[in-house]
Amino acid sequence: MLWVRVQGEFPESCNPEHKHFEWRADKRLSTIYGRHPSDVDYTLLCDAAPVCLPFSDIVWPEGWELPWESSGDQELKQLYGSRSIRTKRAL
Repeated sequence: MLWVRVQGEFPESCNPEHKHFEWRADKRLSTIYGRHPSDVDYTLLCDAAPVCLPFSDIVWPEGWELPWESSGDQELKQLYGSRSIRTKRAL
C-alpha cells in the first residue's frame, strides 16, 4: 500500500476492473491504526508523514488503463461491451 497526500486537483475514487490498484480519494475510509476484524493489529512500516505531490507527478506503470484518462469509446465499451454494429447501406 502506498500513501500520498495529493496537492491540488485529483480524480474521484475508483476501483478499476483490472484490479491493478484502487484509487481512494475524498469520502473513502482507510483504516491504518487499531485491530483488523481478523484479530491482527495494523502496523506502519514507515513511521513518517506521507509524501506530498501534485497528482500529475505520479508515474503510473505503462499499459495500465487509468479511468480518468479514458476516451468516450472506452467508456462505451465498459458500459455495453465491445460489440460490432453493422448497418446496411442503401444503394
